[in-house]
Amino acid sequence: MRQLRLTARYLIIVVLLALAAGRGYANLTRATAGTAANATVVVPLDINKLADLQFGRAFFSANAHTITVAPDDSRTASDNTILGEGDPVSAATFLLVGEPNSGFHIYTPGPIALRNPDTQMTITVDSFTFNTSTSHSRLGSNGRFTVTMGATAHIKAAQPSGWYTASFTFSIHYE
Repeated sequence: MRQLRLTARYLIIVVLLALAAGRGYANLTRATAGTAANATVVVPLDINKLADLQFGRAFFSANAHTITVAPDDSRTASDNTILGEGDPVSAATFLLVGEPNSGFHIYTPGPIALRNPDTQMTITVDSFTFNTSTSHSRLGSNGRFTVTMGATAHIKAAQPSGWYTASFTFSIHYE
């Protein structure tokens, strides 16, 4: 009888330990946590064109050459090309308006071709440069930033005279 009582006690102790262990194990297999959900609504980014990219006038040359307009509106030419006066020279200028202090990224266009509508001849424009970094710029505290864009025009040897033009796009995105 005494052995049966000891066995019953051991059995009760083993069952209590198993229940305690099971409860602890159950608590280890599941957990709960709280969290917050947030959203930020920002002002849409708007781009307003203020000025076109204009290379101005260059005189005919038997040699290929380049004309570069910098973001500060300065103009240079290679190969002693004579630059004319009378036509405007300017970097393209855009006013960005958006969420104050937000970062933005400029995606530059690939090469573009200025085309003479009379002759269908082209001038390649590439090497776009900006007055700001293309990858990590910021709008001002008033939500505005003026971007200026320069580029290089590649004039072929004996390029026919005339007016050359093209439309192109580039994009700016919030970071």
